[in-house]
Amino acid sequence: MKEITFATMAIIFFTMVAPIRAQEASTNNADIRVAVVGFSDTRGRCACALYNHVEGFPTDRKQVFRNAVGKIGEDHKAVCDFKNVPTGTYAIALFHDAKLTGKMEKNLIGIPQEGYGFSNDAKPHTLSAPSFGECAFQHSASQPTNLTINLQHY
Repeated sequence: MKEITFATMAIIFFTMVAPIRAQEASTNNADIRVAVVGFSDTRGRCACALYNHVEGFPTDRKQVFRNAVGKIGEDHKAVCDFKNVPTGTYAIALFHDAKLTGKMEKNLIGIPQEGYGFSNDAKPHTLSAPSFGECAFQHSASQPTNLTINLQHY
């Protein structure tokens, strides 16, 4: 049987522990909590999407960094929590998923039929949603970020 040297054991130890340490470090990021106010009733849920870059904001589901869902309470408010979010620039788009379809209900010409909202309470333009830049906010992994978004209706 081969004798294992101290150096070999140290290499084995550090190759096993280093990934664990890196994983532990990534779990020390802070949360983003979004309080959404202005629901007209308690039907359905609030569907929230957190984006970390311009591409796809606010409609491309494939470009979403994280999703969260908030239960609408008797006070007509919902909370979406995004856990363990690293430092960065983010923007949020959300809607009242009243029928639990998982997608924004729109009429034949594309006008939203459910309430919606954006970080910074950014308002849509005549024919388009606000830009990522208009909705962007900074988040630091060293402390939680708390936002309030007012539900809007077309």
